[in-house]
Order: sequence, then C-alpha cells, then structure tokens
Amino acid sequence: MGWLFTYGQTRKQLIHERTTGWENEQTKTYSIAHCTRGNVLWAVWERHRYETDTYERFITCDLLQTQRNYGWGYKDMCESMHPYYYTCPLKYLSMAPVACKEWRDKVREYHMRRRIRLVDKS
Repeated sequence: MGWLFTYGQTRKQLIHERTTGWENEQTKTYSIAHCTRGNVLWAVWERHRYETDTYERFITCDLLQTQRNYGWGYKDMCESMHPYYYTCPLKYLSMAPVACKEWRDKVREYHMRRRIRLVDKS
C-alpha cells in the first residue's frame, strides 16, 4: 500500500483518526491499546463479528510522515505483512495471536538489544 495524506491534518489529528474504531452491520472494530515510537504508531485492535459472535485481535503498524506545507499522512501495515519496524511494545505481543513469528522474533531481539545497551551504559 502507498501513503495517504490529508491536507492540513496535524499529527495529533492523524493519530486520533487512526486509533478510532469503526462499526458496520457485520462487525465492530476498536483499538484496545496504542502508542507511538517516534513516527511509528502501534495499535492492537479487536474485531467483534456479530454473525458468529466471535472476536479476533491483531497488531497494526502505521508509519507517520508529514509533507511540508501539506499535512500528515500514514502508511498502514499489519503484523502479517512483516513490517520492518520492531519497536512494538512487548506487551502488545501477548494481546494478539501470532500472525508472523519471524516479525515477533525480531521485535524480541530489538528489545533484548536495547536492554543490553542500557545495562552496558551503567
């Protein structure tokens, strides 16, 4: 997928838009957790399918960017696309079933390296 920008949109407005749920006749989808790490927006979503009364959860990664004199935009991805960003909070991994084991391994490696670096600096 490409980038989607909105003229005049602020970063705060974009984050609000990207973390607000939606509903139709078949489903209700809502964010149960979200945060930013730099210009990466991480979110855990829950979808309720009315017909089967089932719930599913998934992790998304939105890259955020501004275009000078235009506004903020995003490029959206989900875990199953193996986004090449690994700053997802570890606790989010336990909130949704695995869609890409390789990506989750990289997220854990990233956090392990960060922990080691923090310990080495003391």
